[in-house]
Amino acid sequence: MASSRGRRPEVVRRCMGCADPLVVIGPSGEPEVPCSRQRCRKQGVTTPIRLPGFIRVPKGMEPDYGLKILAAIQSGSIPPATINQYLDPLYDYRQIEGLILIGPAELGKVCQGPKGENPLGLEDDWIPEIPVPERMAAWVRSQRWRTDKDWATRAALVLAPPNIGNIPTSLIGQNKLWGVSHDGVGAGLVRGDVFWSNWFVQSNYDWAKEPAVADWQWLLVYEHPLWTTKLNSERQKRAAEEKGMSISTAAQDALALNLVLAVTGIQLRLLTWSRTVTLYGGYPLIVDCYALGVRVDQYWPPGHAHADVAGSVQGVPSELG
Repeated sequence: MASSRGRRPEVVRRCMGCADPLVVIGPSGEPEVPCSRQRCRKQGVTTPIRLPGFIRVPKGMEPDYGLKILAAIQSGSIPPATINQYLDPLYDYRQIEGLILIGPAELGKVCQGPKGENPLGLEDDWIPEIPVPERMAAWVRSQRWRTDKDWATRAALVLAPPNIGNIPTSLIGQNKLWGVSHDGVGAGLVRGDVFWSNWFVQSNYDWAKEPAVADWQWLLVYEHPLWTTKLNSERQKRAAEEKGMSISTAAQDALALNLVLAVTGIQLRLLTWSRTVTLYGGYPLIVDCYALGVRVDQYWPPGHAHADVAGSVQGVPSELG
């Protein structure tokens, strides 16, 4: 019988005997799942998991918890339509208004072609399971970044890698992955319609070659936090320091906006700008979106203060405690 090892979660299917909903919980090599109905047990009905559509417990879930879910589904205590909230460890984050989540599923999707192609030759398990840090999780769930009048912004919670395949998540690397073809620079290997790379791609700047992160981590970035606006560059830095927050590099900011745009079609900062900590010629580079995609540019002088220019702060403020 064919093995289902390495398969990704899909949807609930039904018992081949009584048609009750079933979910496969257990080792990935297990060939079939029994139904708990007495009639099916007497008849020895089992459902081969080689058939498409059975859900396996995600990495990190305790086996006992998985078995309880299986029993609850088979008894009818859990409607099949609600199964995702029990099997998806990031389900709660996906329900938060104003929060855009780019987790393992979304990251895997944005590195595939439109028909599921794998142009980068990525392994099935190339994305690790990393829990959201506790303080970050508490701040995100508080929703103060959305409801507080000093914030009043959307946010993106992004699982960020240092490399995708053998391509660093630097500004130049992001162009190789998802860049728009222009000015003699070729389109991205995965997509050719997301990142408008501007002038730095054809130049050998050190900051353009640095990966967005040194190791896998969750980034929490914001679209337009109001408390960072109407301040020049230096005052934005001081305001971030006072809150115990850092300012994103251009590569970090661009990665978040690129992934959000590629996965959801949402263009963050379509009518606003945000200063990063990356400097070129004395100017902080800004990251925003416009008609051609995500843009990194040298636009607002550091001395200018404007309501449309925010600071690219990231992470959790110290006020959380």
